[in-house]
Amino acid sequence: MSGVITENEISVEIVPIPDPEGFLRALSSAYRVTRFAATFRGPNPFDADEHFQKPLSVYLSAANGESGKAQIHGEDLNREVLQEVTRSTAATGNEASARIIKSKSQKSITINLKGDPVKRRYDEDEHLPEAVLADLTNLYYRVRNDERG
Repeated sequence: MSGVITENEISVEIVPIPDPEGFLRALSSAYRVTRFAATFRGPNPFDADEHFQKPLSVYLSAANGESGKAQIHGEDLNREVLQEVTRSTAATGNEASARIIKSKSQKSITINLKGDPVKRRYDEDEHLPEAVLADLTNLYYRVRNDERG
């Protein structure tokens, strides 16, 4: 596989994947979500969602850009769409933030996806590479909320 990457001069970037669960819980339980922003980078066909990452990465690539950020505002944004974009944003190693109102009587606050990356430690003498890969793949699918994970 690395030979194909080198021969075709493909750039590969590996970044930590933040664990989105706390951010997703805050979005879900909020009284209202009034702003949502997320960053994006070039094409990543395995991780991109249909609403955000795919179309913006195509735009970024066409403009010869390296990274970008999009932000939306509304009275109360659609949580299902925001959750899908959040999972895709986390899986692609990008960042997200939201302005939420926790309850009717509270002022709005900003929450961030940054959080702690998903981490695992393995001892090469005790773990077979296939088992490590399977474990990391399952963790990735959990972040993506994919039924395979």
